[in-house]
Amino acid sequence: MRIVKKASYYKSRSKFVIKDFRNGKSITITQSEVFHQGDELTVKQKRENIANEKSVKARVDSLNKQREDSFAGLNNNDIKHIRFNDWIGIMINKRVLEAGDRDITKTIAKYKAVKKKFNEFLIENGYESNIWLHDITLDISEDFLTWLKNYNPNVRGRLKSSTIYGYFKHYKYIIARAVKKRYLDSYRADVDLPKFTSKQREGLTIEEINNLERTPFDVTTARLFFLFSCYSGIPFKEAQNLKFKDFNKYEDGYMMLYKRNKTQKFIKVAVNEKALSYYKEAKRLYFENINSNVFPNLNYSGNLNHKIQDWVNRANINKKITPHSARASFALNLYRASKDPKLVQESLGHEDYKTTQRYVNAAMECQINGAKTFNNWVNSKEKETKIIHLSSV
Repeated sequence: MRIVKKASYYKSRSKFVIKDFRNGKSITITQSEVFHQGDELTVKQKRENIANEKSVKARVDSLNKQREDSFAGLNNNDIKHIRFNDWIGIMINKRVLEAGDRDITKTIAKYKAVKKKFNEFLIENGYESNIWLHDITLDISEDFLTWLKNYNPNVRGRLKSSTIYGYFKHYKYIIARAVKKRYLDSYRADVDLPKFTSKQREGLTIEEINNLERTPFDVTTARLFFLFSCYSGIPFKEAQNLKFKDFNKYEDGYMMLYKRNKTQKFIKVAVNEKALSYYKEAKRLYFENINSNVFPNLNYSGNLNHKIQDWVNRANINKKITPHSARASFALNLYRASKDPKLVQESLGHEDYKTTQRYVNAAMECQINGAKTFNNWVNSKEKETKIIHLSSV
């Protein structure tokens, strides 16, 4: 067992993790490497656990105090001066260099969105538009959050709570990084993030997907993608880049290999018969060579959302559906059929089960609503029977 003297620890995902700092490098250590494990520990082992935990906590407190003291001793000559917009530009360039071949378009867009909103806030409230970082105060951060909550209420309506959360979360990160790089002498965004409830992923049942299949839709590529995704679970972004060479035939059927844009990991899944039928239809229409896109000219837009929603409405389905709902539909029906959350997680390619949980919760809610609907139908039939019985007396 290892005695940790220089470490910081934190609780992450309900798992105790310790980081041992040696020669400037961080080594992750599991709980069992530092503390004795098990239900039946000796008195000596329990005392060692308590001593080790106190040692770790004392070290963490010491490191935090050193950090505070180092900032308290700074003067204006020690602080590097830079404007807010320039600092975001530096952060974006650093992310691009670190990303390599990985697509970080969304990450860059978030930084730029925060930059735009923060400058709008500054101008509306009489501040200099491209403010110096050292001029940002805690009051300005608090006012920025309040401004986001009341953003253009008479023009576009209020921002969604999830949008406000996203803007301010990235703003806090930008300020925190500035502190670490000594552009600020203290953390000036120490404001609690706004609370919001993450919406569950609404999907379509098998019966509703069957209704869609029978309903005409003039955008052929979008139709093929949506139905293929309903039966395969492939995300929209990955479907845009999916090529015919990504499918391989085996004795038992077809396998599909695609690369997750978020994690840059390859996902290999078996293609079921329903998904295969739409793949073959796309191949008949669009195949030129193995490097051809399975779903050519598939672009995400508000117009596409509107057309898909119109298609859903004409199929007499009363749900708000977007292209991303196809993947949620796959998760919904897979969970209903298997009752195995782990299988859903592996099929969707999620690293963290918390991401899968949103899909599983939606499936469970769908089952509960179905049970309520059935109970209401049974109760209504019982009432009709009683009325008929009384009328015959």
